[in-house]
Amino acid sequence: MSSSGRKIKIVAFSGALRKSSANAGLVRAAAELAKGVDGIEFEVVTDLIGQLPLYDGDIETEGFKGVVKQWREVIRSADALLIATPEYNYSIPGTLKNAIDWASRPDDQTYSSFPTFDKPVAIMGAGGGMGTSRAQYHLRQVGVYLNWHFVNRPEVNVNLWGGKQIADSDGNLIDDATRGQVKALLDALVEWTKRLNAGKFGAGASAEAKESNKTDSDSGKKEKKAKKEKKEKKAKKEKSSQ
Repeated sequence: MSSSGRKIKIVAFSGALRKSSANAGLVRAAAELAKGVDGIEFEVVTDLIGQLPLYDGDIETEGFKGVVKQWREVIRSADALLIATPEYNYSIPGTLKNAIDWASRPDDQTYSSFPTFDKPVAIMGAGGGMGTSRAQYHLRQVGVYLNWHFVNRPEVNVNLWGGKQIADSDGNLIDDATRGQVKALLDALVEWTKRLNAGKFGAGASAEAKESNKTDSDSGKKEKKAKKEKKEKKAKKEKSSQ
């Protein structure tokens, strides 16, 4: 936990509503693994997605009520999002897109605030031979408009057709290597959230962000120096051969 006591709230959900889905299993595994990570609050809200009506502008004009309001407020409360998406017809499922559409609508006609804008986001998925890579790319495209800040690595594309049992009949993740991938993604999301919100989660987070920036800067300087030395060496060699 940070020195200020402020925890990072991660809201997680699966685009697959079937409880025995391997994608729902990825989210459950992340929830289990999150218990071992200090300084975060982890909430799974997949159940809300299945209760949402199809997006309808007429419903919106009546005001956000019931499960729609509940969904929008839980997304608003998140410091970061963790999403598991299956791949349907080379894209994200309609249930997931519908949930995002409801959360992306402005709070009022001034268009000054939106529950889902400007969030750190990590995505993962389990599917066929290519995992859910196509769906994840489409989800990234949707996230551009929402100004989502995606974790680029590690990528978690779980191949369920590789001959290795990844999940049991209830969709629970039983493969240790895949659990390791989920843990690595969760850790990356936590660090990315701290970096994007330096100082928000206490002095420790700010120090980590500064150290990360310093490391990037030092690496850049070393690379620039190496290129310069290589160029000078090449010029010297060409001069001596003349």
